Amino acid sequence: PNGSSPDDNYHLASIWCPTPLGEHCEVIGTDALGNIGVMAPEALVDSPCNAFLPDQSAACQLGLSDTKLVPYHHIDNGEYPGGFYDFMHLFVGDTADATVLATRWVSVCIALVVWGGLLLLLPLGSRRLMGYAIMGAAVPLTVFLIPSNNPSGWAIVGVTACWFGLHGAVVSDETWRRCALAGFGALGALLAATARADAGAYIALVTVVLGFLHWPEVKRDVKGNVVVLASMAVALIIGTVGYLSGSQTSALSNGLYEYEGRNPLGVLGWNLGHWPSWWVTLWSASLGWFDTVTPSVAWVPATLVGLGLLFWGLSHTNWRKNLAAAALFGSMVVLPLAIMQAGLAYWGDGGVQVRYILPLLPALFGVVLLRPDREGALRLSPTQNVIIYVGLTVAHAATLYNLIRRYTVGLAEGAPLNINAAPQWWRSGYPSPLVTWAISSIGFALLLGLFFFWVCRPTFASSTQRPGADEGQLLSEGTEILLQPGDIGGELDTADQQEESGDGKQQVDGQLYSSDPG
Repeated sequence: PNGSSPDDNYHLASIWCPTPLGEHCEVIGTDALGNIGVMAPEALVDSPCNAFLPDQSAACQLGLSDTKLVPYHHIDNGEYPGGFYDFMHLFVGDTADATVLATRWVSVCIALVVWGGLLLLLPLGSRRLMGYAIMGAAVPLTVFLIPSNNPSGWAIVGVTACWFGLHGAVVSDETWRRCALAGFGALGALLAATARADAGAYIALVTVVLGFLHWPEVKRDVKGNVVVLASMAVALIIGTVGYLSGSQTSALSNGLYEYEGRNPLGVLGWNLGHWPSWWVTLWSASLGWFDTVTPSVAWVPATLVGLGLLFWGLSHTNWRKNLAAAALFGSMVVLPLAIMQAGLAYWGDGGVQVRYILPLLPALFGVVLLRPDREGALRLSPTQNVIIYVGLTVAHAATLYNLIRRYTVGLAEGAPLNINAAPQWWRSGYPSPLVTWAISSIGFALLLGLFFFWVCRPTFASSTQRPGADEGQLLSEGTEILLQPGDIGGELDTADQQEESGDGKQQVDGQLYSSDPG
């Protein structure tokens, strides 16, 4: 329903009335806290009427008016960069439902076009890398936020697109492909930096990390990588401007909320001791307004897939990859801790939400899952593919069912398990709740299955050479290369491999791989 994602009243009001406020709506002055107010539709700003009440359905929205304007003082007035709200304002309709559905569909289409375009353009190994990264971060929070009215969805799509677009521009061969991928990288930077100020900082971070990670390839052929270097510079500029364009930057110095009278060392010690449980909520976070607990049948397999992919990726590594991964992971740990410490806040006090660092998670997967030659990801084994496929399919179906049940009949003890049994809220003209759940769950399963078929199959083609590769380092097809014992669980795809040396082994960044099947 409307108002079902975090801070939806704030974001919906900001979409309906973006800055400068006086040009789009009636300004009514400030409240006792100094927050400027506007007159906004009741059906938008009061839509989270059942927030924090998981036992209640969304039936309270049925009495809200689309035409009645009410005073509202929780709206963006420079805190966010504003581009997200300005763009979404173009799709404001005559009713709250029309506005919410239109803006949600726009976000979904943007994600499909940007991520789909990247997957089509990326070389096979990098396509696989991006797919694994998205899978590791998808359920439940990413698939919940992208089709929402929350700018965090754009931040996730944009940071991910920037990372894989720039990565693809480095490792691709054809000039046109490099230019196209670099363009997608810059587009991702623009999406993220216009959505949230912290996402602008993330764009700058992932660009620097990617430049460090791929510097050996870039410096071998600086002239041939002019497009790559230019796109990195553009991404850095966009990220910096986006970060500085919102007042969220004060969070590092002041925190999001300030709690006086607490012992700073005591707060730091407590937060250090409990941050792992907070970090794991990347896969187990409650949805809605943190009032809809994700069932364990969903978050357990999602967590196992995410952490399993990270540990599997670390089985084939080198110092440059380790430092790049440490920079991203360290940022995902240090930044929330610093903000909490600035306000002397504990985990659980609110303020720092795990969705704030979620945009960095696909980039972290993108580093950790890289092969030692930094061109793409190893192939998961058939058994691993099946386990991940079943785990994520079940996790998505269970999460979606729980969400629909929460808003149609509520989650109170004794509430019907059959979401078709007299739903108290549902949009008219749409398939029934159960049919909607079935179509969505099957659609997700088919999309995930298509991905595995598309990027995990062996391919054979003629040999090509990576731009800037050392003399003799060819990509050779038709030879499966066996990993060392420490690398069990992954397969080097035959379409992406370097040609073996005369002794039947190849060396990449100091690691030997044998192609002798015996």
